[in-house]
Amino acid sequence: GGGLPGGYAAETPTSEPAAPRYAGPGFRLVRCMPHLRRREADDAVSAGRVRVNGALVRPSLRVRGGDVVTLDGGRLEWEGFAVACEADVGAAGSGFVYLKYHKPRGVTCSMEASQRSSLMYALKEEIKALGGTRMFPVGRLDRDSSGLVILTDDGRVSEALLDPSRKTPKLYEVDVFPEVRDSEIAALAAGITITTMQQRTKEATTARTIPCEVYRVPGPSGSGDTLRIVLQEGRNRQIRKMLEAVGCEVRRLHRLAVGAVELGALEVGGVRRLEGRELEALEKAASAAAK
Repeated sequence: GGGLPGGYAAETPTSEPAAPRYAGPGFRLVRCMPHLRRREADDAVSAGRVRVNGALVRPSLRVRGGDVVTLDGGRLEWEGFAVACEADVGAAGSGFVYLKYHKPRGVTCSMEASQRSSLMYALKEEIKALGGTRMFPVGRLDRDSSGLVILTDDGRVSEALLDPSRKTPKLYEVDVFPEVRDSEIAALAAGITITTMQQRTKEATTARTIPCEVYRVPGPSGSGDTLRIVLQEGRNRQIRKMLEAVGCEVRRLHRLAVGAVELGALEVGGVRRLEGRELEALEKAASAAAK
């Protein structure tokens, strides 16, 4: 479903059923406000609008069961939402685990538990809920990019989604400066020669990019452009290199979809198990890659 799991509302009358109590190791404070964007939640905490047990706190705080969280003086019923999030990730099931994660800027796609900026550190409570299942990201987003990251313990998925011969589309939204001319959009779509570094071998590769879809998202003029780009390959920092080649600076790079899996309304920092159409499509792709 597209909605947020669990309850989030102002305090309810005592006649209502009691909300579930959170018993986990700690839930990120900024996730207690799923109606706000991550930056808005950070700003609200930093501005002193959010209090925990009556005290001013930092955005990095993790809250625990029984903590009273208020925003602008109104109590947030965050525990039901937290319980639902962790139950959704840790739900029992057979076979492999497939998750989607809304990566914020500043998080690196590594699973090094010792790195505070790594996926492993950002998702330690969710991974614990999975019983320590060894997860890995399928493809990478660089530290300065945000958006959809798929995580799984199914080794077939990387080949299914990342092999250029399988032509899995990956949709990105990119804010660039200055504005891009129509001729430059046509050049980007047709393929442009760039030099990229292989992440594993550290070897430089100079080659033309595979033709892709590039189109402009309507918006106010004079402050750059917003583009949507659909790639069927995934060279290291490819979009940034492509736009650099036509004289543009990337101000924001955000991944919206990989194949049939879409970021949708998943809150920043949120993680969910894949289900329904997305799960079926990924399982089908993984099975095909194994043949």
